Amino acid sequence: MEIGVVGGGASAVCFIDALTRTDLRDGGLTVYEPSPYLWRGRPFQPDLESVRVNAPPIEMSVRADEPDHFERWLGAQPKVVDPDPFNGALFPTRAQYGEYLVESAEAAIAELRRRGWRVEIVRSPVTAVRPARDRLALRTAHGRCHVVDYGVLCIGGGRPQDAYRLAGTRGFVADPYPLRLTLAGIDPAAPVAVIGCGLTAVDVVLGLIWQGHTGPIRMVSRSGVLPGVRQRPITYELRHFTPDVLRRWAATRDRVSLAELVSLMRRELAEAGPAAEAEVRRELAAVATEPPLERLRRHLSEVNSSAIGMRILQRAVPDTGPDVWPLLSHQEQEHILRHHYRTLMSLCCPMPPESAATLVTLMESGQLTVHSGLTSVTPSPTRRLRRHRRRHDLRRYVRRQRGQRRGASDPADGAVAGALLGERGHRGPPPPWRSAPGTRHQPARPAPRPRPLPALRHR
Repeated sequence: MEIGVVGGGASAVCFIDALTRTDLRDGGLTVYEPSPYLWRGRPFQPDLESVRVNAPPIEMSVRADEPDHFERWLGAQPKVVDPDPFNGALFPTRAQYGEYLVESAEAAIAELRRRGWRVEIVRSPVTAVRPARDRLALRTAHGRCHVVDYGVLCIGGGRPQDAYRLAGTRGFVADPYPLRLTLAGIDPAAPVAVIGCGLTAVDVVLGLIWQGHTGPIRMVSRSGVLPGVRQRPITYELRHFTPDVLRRWAATRDRVSLAELVSLMRRELAEAGPAAEAEVRRELAAVATEPPLERLRRHLSEVNSSAIGMRILQRAVPDTGPDVWPLLSHQEQEHILRHHYRTLMSLCCPMPPESAATLVTLMESGQLTVHSGLTSVTPSPTRRLRRHRRRHDLRRYVRRQRGQRRGASDPADGAVAGALLGERGHRGPPPPWRSAPGTRHQPARPAPRPRPLPALRHR
């Protein structure tokens, strides 16, 4: 059996580790990854100490059936991770998580080789995939053609898109990572605009402060909605809106409606008690109406609340989204992305409380302000940023990474995705969340319905 893995980041690590826990032997595995960040991807390369993961270790294991795998690894490291002072959870640096990915990948490859597998790392991107009878022919940018039995797509979300066509503008940073390099040349007293209000924008603000920035910082976006604040972890098992239920739907159905998903979520919330759905409804309404500073203060005051509604949403959506997203119609996908994208990302991908507390302090001091209504960013001799009909004179622009919805990966990635995933898997825009470590990654052949590797189907 020959397997080709397109991409060498966190998703590839999960897949390769899963191979080691099967009975497959004497196969061939080729991983195609052109970037210098093998196994880490862009998010988890060495960076500032302020750049931390946004989820506790139990949600970041490379093994779906061993949620404490990363936590155990952390416990064995000489560098101690201090718990968040507000919710007690551990939020290690992204670089530490990258080290975990590297060690997990190297251990898995060593085990495969011990079992007789041939493992090769090709430092070139796959630019085309073609059927080769009942196999796949993968062609790289260097002209190499490799025929495999199965292709596994692990290309990630790509680099940020230049939505405002600012490339080449003096003071504009198109891709903020790694912050240790991109922020190093900024005058500590200069005004800075961070275009965006999501998790990457928060990373940029925290990175500026970490490096001693004293000048004014403006976070500007269309919505002005910051990420929510992660509450203290509690033990709760989903009963209805579970990955297993939605994977059964994905395996047996061509379509799932948004109304069905809402109904299933309401059943899940009802199971938790009458207050759970009311809590979620209040949060959904507050996203669009509550001022950013007031919302952060309220979220910090509720970090240790016993309310369960938001914890259910934050557990269910990231765990199940990658499986159910392709089953929604293109119209419903566009509706979610157009009208609910920022709400979903804010509520389901919250930031650590300590990060939120730092933002509150900066906002209370006046150094940080958050603005909504961004319509355009126009380069000019004075480097002005245009918001509605007002203009703000700024000396630096720092572009936050837009989510997978706006990613600007290599154009060949789209063609490769279409060939590997087939019509059904490639339908519509990508989901507004990233598939997290530990989730299922479905290898496929170029057919209308992808066929998973038999040995991994029930792992």
